[in-house]
Formats: sequence, structure tokens, C-alpha cells
Amino acid sequence: MSLGFSFCGGIVLFFTAFAVLSAIVKLSTGATLDLNTLYRSPTAAITLFILLVLFALVLLDAITLTVPAFVASRQGSGAGIAGSVSMGFFAGILSTPCSGAIIGAVLVWRRLSP
Repeated sequence: MSLGFSFCGGIVLFFTAFAVLSAIVKLSTGATLDLNTLYRSPTAAITLFILLVLFALVLLDAITLTVPAFVASRQGSGAGIAGSVSMGFFAGILSTPCSGAIIGAVLVWRRLSP
């Protein structure tokens, strides 16, 4: 049960860190930091496309990606509370682009419903 709570805490930690970073950028520069603007940028879109192509080539074994020995030796050390928090943190990172459309649809539906 504590691992589940720590996983949820990792997700909350990611979104808290993103909110703090966004507030710092807003207060210091006046610019709004959001992922919507990032994904609309041609440079970011091209970079993400190239990364996806490279990951696909690695998946198809066209390119061999080797992990350094010091990283491979730490495999399995992500157990416990700290590992669960870090998995939640990275789950928050990975789920952000996928959940945006669903959250947007729910907000529009909620606003339009009587």
C-alpha cells in the first residue's frame, strides 16, 4: 500500500515541479510555459520526430544502442519507496502528452453541460 501511495506521490511531485517551474518562468520573463506551445514549435516537432525515428530504428535493430556498464550494474536497484516515487515521476512525464486531449475534452464537456 505504501508503494502505491509513493507512486502517486511521484506523479504529484512531477506536476508540482512543472507548476513551480512554470510560475518561475512566468514571474521572471512574463512568458507562459505550457506543453501546448512546446508541441506547436516547429523545432520541437522536428526534434521529437527525429527522436521517434531513432527509437524506431533501435527497436528494429537497425541501430544498436548499448548501455554503459555503470548504468547496467545498477539494474534492479529501483526497488522500494524511492523507486516507486521515481516510477511515478516518470509516469507523469510520459502521460502528459497523452492525457492532454482527454482532459481538454472533459473540460469542454463540463463547460458546455448545463
